[in-house]
Amino acid sequence: MELNEVKQRINQIKEVANEAIEACRNDGKVSPQLKESIARFDTEMNKAVKAAQQSNDEAKLEECVDDLEEAADQAKKEVQRADGIKSQTRETVLRAHEEISQLKHQLH
Repeated sequence: MELNEVKQRINQIKEVANEAIEACRNDGKVSPQLKESIARFDTEMNKAVKAAQQSNDEAKLEECVDDLEEAADQAKKEVQRADGIKSQTRETVLRAHEEISQLKHQLH
């Protein structure tokens, strides 16, 4: 996968991630553990976007994607455990995780 394609995918994933983060913020049934995992996910997403904007180092971008996928894995686990959350919350978190996982597998 070309470096510019990776950068473009990261920016596309950011849009999906923003939906997931916003859904969690607006869902009153979100557990503290899910909130924490989403906060970490948001932090890692911002790092990946920043790296995509500022770096031409493919290894650095891969590392950011790996870290992002790890955070997304945790958010996925928490959303699957969550009871009573809105289906939109669950679906957007799972969709963001899937997008990130696909990118990671394309890179490795």
